[in-house]
Amino acid sequence: MYTSNKLVIPAAYPRQVGSTIFDAKLKLCYRKYTPNYETIQDKKILINLVFIHGTGMNKGIWKYHIENLYRLYNSESNSSGIGIGNVLTPDMVNHADSAALNQENLGEEMFDWIDGARDVVEMIKFEDGAFRNVGFKNINLLVGHSMGGFISLMTQYLNPGIFHAVVPLNLIMYYPEVEGMHQVSAAMFKDWANRGFMRDKFEIVNYDNRFEVSDAFFKKRSFYRKFHPMVLKYLLDDDIYEEGECLEARGDTTHVYTKTTVKDQLITYCSASVSVPIGMKLYKKVDIPVYYILSSEDNTLPDAKSFFVEQLKHVIRQIDCKGNHIVNGEDPDLIIKIIQEIIEERAKEDGSKIEELRPKEQVLDTQQAERVRRQAILREHFEKRTSIKL
Repeated sequence: MYTSNKLVIPAAYPRQVGSTIFDAKLKLCYRKYTPNYETIQDKKILINLVFIHGTGMNKGIWKYHIENLYRLYNSESNSSGIGIGNVLTPDMVNHADSAALNQENLGEEMFDWIDGARDVVEMIKFEDGAFRNVGFKNINLLVGHSMGGFISLMTQYLNPGIFHAVVPLNLIMYYPEVEGMHQVSAAMFKDWANRGFMRDKFEIVNYDNRFEVSDAFFKKRSFYRKFHPMVLKYLLDDDIYEEGECLEARGDTTHVYTKTTVKDQLITYCSASVSVPIGMKLYKKVDIPVYYILSSEDNTLPDAKSFFVEQLKHVIRQIDCKGNHIVNGEDPDLIIKIIQEIIEERAKEDGSKIEELRPKEQVLDTQQAERVRRQAILREHFEKRTSIKL
């Protein structure tokens, strides 16, 4: 139904001071999903998507959602005329596969979330053709959870004209301007680590049982302990080193390591206090539909919600659902259903406005025909006025 592969491109440069060692250049790893042509050849509209993860997670958290969207839309039984086109899922530069590539160059002071949006823009520019499938009407959606929701909005602000809607889920979008708030937040995040909710190293007897050892933590102690089993599997598949990789990266085979370190998670959490206040001033610049998904048990403060809704009142469409902050991991089928509803609404609203993308040669032939037509009109007009035959 689709193929997927991992790709690496240069990340945005230059970056926020403190996010790299000196002026080091970083890399961005992402997974690209491409539909098999026979599954889309009868479709009129292709939905192309970018999914962005939250802090501590990675591109793998979206794999279950993506697989099921392909099954829903690209199967023979679907007669809606809508298909899933290309899908891109990046790892932020200090998470999972990107972190493994950048470990020697990452700074120890911050990860600027707006730099994260600039990285996504670099990926979008590199993959420009992924959003312009010839022979189809293309509708492009940008989906992000938590930090990824903030990054999705900043991506749209920095690179308008590609996407038709943004879908932020339980995004981090508000930081109160209270003296000492950064220190309070940092203390809370460090407490999470001290209490054992976050780990990046596990002692093992042999590498073959690395997932059994890590599962004991992730399924019983971590923030992800209530995740859907396949979502958790895909998340860990992208974050736990293989044996050869671990030896090269850590020089140690007596422990299993995650590529995303606790230190980098803490840096990312704490950096919200720098990045989010900047983004708060830019929300009103977003001028495409924003499907704001908010779950019932999310920790979004009322002041934050009211501020966000007011800033985006010209484009916002709020969707309420059951669940807590990480509902995309705990109840992925619910989020898939919501995304499906958004897809069908956009197809209905945008489908009649968007033209089918034609091959360049066909466009040039049409332009040439139009030039010939105009020349004929001018020639006829000239001959009538002058009685001179051309």
